[in-house]
Amino acid sequence: MGKKYIPYKFSPNLLEGVIQERIGSFIMMVKHKNNILKCHCPTMCSIGNIKNLKNRPCLLSHSSDPGRNTQYTVEAISLDSVNTKNKKWIGINQTKANKYFEYFLKQGRFKQIFPNGVKNVQREKFFNSSKFDFKIDDTFLEIKTPLHFLSMKIPKNIEIKKTKLSPGNRLLKHFKDLMNYLKLKKRAIMVVICMYDSDGFMRESKENCYKYDEVDKIAKECNELGLETYQVNLKMNCKEIDVDKVFKLNMK
Repeated sequence: MGKKYIPYKFSPNLLEGVIQERIGSFIMMVKHKNNILKCHCPTMCSIGNIKNLKNRPCLLSHSSDPGRNTQYTVEAISLDSVNTKNKKWIGINQTKANKYFEYFLKQGRFKQIFPNGVKNVQREKFFNSSKFDFKIDDTFLEIKTPLHFLSMKIPKNIEIKKTKLSPGNRLLKHFKDLMNYLKLKKRAIMVVICMYDSDGFMRESKENCYKYDEVDKIAKECNELGLETYQVNLKMNCKEIDVDKVFKLNMK
């Protein structure tokens, strides 16, 4: 009988609400029961290029911190209707992805990535001018949680706007430093975390991405030097979040 793993538990449970509107980048007004709550939106980017989030179901976490401007954070949205019983959730709190990854890593959930286990896990370690999310033993590991485009089937009734992704200079700097680390015959890993059921992350087309040629060139150089890329899908509900799938991505 295999080892029984424990999902990451939310305490207290998340609350289900309905988005009324998004105000700017970081505020959402959400209806919960008969109350309208001012909530923090933990991502400044577009979520799946969805044109209008009004009436989309969402999950909220509560904070008891008296210093916060908002007591609630929108942790996930759903593309299902409000009346759907067992909704499929899309986690949008990118700042929590590293916390979840570390929790599951220390449980030994990523045998496909680390078949021999791990001994030393360090957060936010520098190599050259880049600060990477993890240094795990002798391996640098960076996590990406793309939300601008969703790697999933979008229902036909949801209107999508056309925008282009603009990779930041930070991404290019990370690729350059990972390339230098790989040249030292060291191991480097990129992990794409999707907090929803995704068939597989796909790199954006040239038409949908600024700086495409520059990013494509250095990404290919990293891959040729041995950069490993994996995808981790997480599934969540109001009580917990857990590992759903782990698989290697072919980014060539």
